[in-house]
Amino acid sequence: MYRKSSGFKTNIALGADPELCKITKEIDDLCFKASKAVGGGILGIDMMEDEKRGLVVHEVNNTVEFKGLAKVATKNIPKTMVEFAVNSVRK
Repeated sequence: MYRKSSGFKTNIALGADPELCKITKEIDDLCFKASKAVGGGILGIDMMEDEKRGLVVHEVNNTVEFKGLAKVATKNIPKTMVEFAVNSVRK
């Protein structure tokens, strides 16, 4: 998701608004590489758009806050997280 704010801080908890972001192949590839680099799992991967370098991963979080994302997501995020956890245990 994009986080839109009238100020510098874009945290949802501080009043920013979530906006749906289409997952492109570039975003998917970067998320896969960032996830693999830290051992995978349920992660929050923050990216920024840089005029010269394109998309840049600047943070990978092992705890995720998805309250804002849940407002705009087309998938049921908690359900997807539980399914991932259950399938990981079964492997």
